[in-house]
Amino acid sequence: MSGALAQALAGTGRRAEDYRAPTVVEPFGVGGATGPDAPGELVAGAVRFRTLHAPGHTEGSTLLVADDVVLAGDVLFANGVGRTDLPGGDAATMARTLRDVVGRLDPGLAVVPGHGPTTTVGRELATNPYLRPHLR
Repeated sequence: MSGALAQALAGTGRRAEDYRAPTVVEPFGVGGATGPDAPGELVAGAVRFRTLHAPGHTEGSTLLVADDVVLAGDVLFANGVGRTDLPGGDAATMARTLRDVVGRLDPGLAVVPGHGPTTTVGRELATNPYLRPHLR
């Protein structure tokens, strides 16, 4: 199971097995549409996620987008963004991710971060002091 999926399930009282979903996710950089710069797809039970490579917090950070929600892992938080000072983090890469990936998300999407309260993309685009400097 990827770190993002484990974090998304943490605290919900659910396990990956509850969804009868595979717990192996092909890593980025392995062929075709799952390459690091191309969006991909992840199907977990009846839920279909669009995957968006979002490096900066870690090299493999990924946003999972389904219908009206984005599972943001440690990329975007309510009033914050992921740290870049840990191994695999890179501030310049995170700045590009915030501008080119997060900044282009639908403002109506709910954001479920890896930690803390939920928010919306629109709220973060308008008020997040760590995100706003990176927007065009």
